[in-house]
Amino acid sequence: MSDARIDRMTQYVAEMICRTDQSLAALPQALAQNWPDVPALELVVAMSLAAEGVEEVLGEDGESGMRAQQVWKRAALLGAEVHHLALLGRPHATARDLLDYWYNEDEAG
Repeated sequence: MSDARIDRMTQYVAEMICRTDQSLAALPQALAQNWPDVPALELVVAMSLAAEGVEEVLGEDGESGMRAQQVWKRAALLGAEVHHLALLGRPHATARDLLDYWYNEDEAG
């Protein structure tokens, strides 16, 4: 895990949390598209670090605090999806693997 890369990813997520005009629904996909070759769990780490940082600096109340809570939830769901990929035989999944998985799930659904 590259500290500099995690820092860039975390900063990206923190900025998205604070940009209240932006939806957080596609945040995991945006991270995966921007960093497709990273281990998938690094997305979870970056989202968790950003949510924690925003809550620490700005508090849990207010719009940014509520958005940080949304990111915590999305990070947990993303962790479950990474685990699901491991059960499907991809124990070292990358963000690109997640993108493929999401695309195929959308096509099947």
